[in-house]
Amino acid sequence: VPALIIYFAIPLAFPKGDNNETYLQIIRWVQTCTYIYMIVAVLVVINSFLNSLNDIYDIIAEKEE
Repeated sequence: VPALIIYFAIPLAFPKGDNNETYLQIIRWVQTCTYIYMIVAVLVVINSFLNSLNDIYDIIAEKEE
């Protein structure tokens, strides 16, 4: 959730100045970094979920032996 707040609120953090191109580059760069962070966070959650399923499977397999 904090990454989404940063992603959508970043245009408010940097006020528009005289140099509009620099402003847009900063906004794009920060939003790209935030987007990459969100993707990595989702992948970590998926990995943790799959690891927990594997642990549950291992416990069930040990009980059946």
